[in-house]
Formats: sequence, C-alpha cells, structure tokens
Amino acid sequence: MKVIELPQDRIDKVLSLSDPYDDFDYWSWTMSPIYRAEDEKVKATAGQFYDYGASKGIGHTPSAEATEGFLKSNHLYVGEIAERMKDWLYWKANRKHRRPDEWEARQETAKDAKSLEDILKLKNRSARQLPLDDVTNGYLAIACCVTDPLSH
Repeated sequence: MKVIELPQDRIDKVLSLSDPYDDFDYWSWTMSPIYRAEDEKVKATAGQFYDYGASKGIGHTPSAEATEGFLKSNHLYVGEIAERMKDWLYWKANRKHRRPDEWEARQETAKDAKSLEDILKLKNRSARQLPLDDVTNGYLAIACCVTDPLSH
C-alpha cells in the first residue's frame, strides 16, 4: 500500500478491518488455559465474565482492556497468561507481535490443550499452595507462594 503511495489514514483504515479477527485470536489464545482449567470454580468465574458456549464469534469477544481487568481482578494475571495479555496489548499498540515465535507456534501448541494448572505449573512444582477461594461476587482469588522460583 505504501508502494502505491496510499495515504497513512487509508492504510490504517484497511488494516483496521482485521482488528476483530486479531482480537478474537489474541483473546482465545490468552483465555484458553482458563476455559480449560480443571478447577470448576475457575471455569465458573470465567463463564460469568464471558459465556464461551454462547459466543457469537468474531467481533463479540471482550476487549483487551476488559479481559486484562478480569484477569487482574481475579488474580489470574500471572505467568504465561499475563505474557499473552501483554502480547495482545502490544499488538494493539504497535501492530507487531511482541513474541513472534510464540505467536506463530500458538496453532501448533493448541492441540496440547494446556489447562490453567498446566500453564501455571500448579501440578508439579515445589511450592506451598493455598487452595482456591470460593467464588464471591464473581471474583476468584488464587494464592500461591513459590518457595524457589528458579526450581521450575
């Protein structure tokens, strides 16, 4: 488009047509471990935020800002989930991938169907873990204390 000297505002308009698709891809990638969580309380909390089963698809998922707020308010903005959220926000600000290798591999690794527990390494790490609190007013608190962060 630049080669044919299209003005930047027209280039931006053309590129913006992919925004709902990009948001859907980033939202799905960020939230998939939560919707695949083994803990029913985590899934119930996610369902209160956005009912994945009733999804109307592309263009109807929560915004990056709303998703980030949900993750932070429910103490789910940690580890790889937080990194994916940062990737999404970086994409929105720069139209470039922050971690291009991870972005490219997302389809290949999707078949791994990693759950929240897998992605946060809650199953096999040497840590003192506190149980999940009950869902209260739509919020969930997760507390974990890692005794040796370099051990995993």
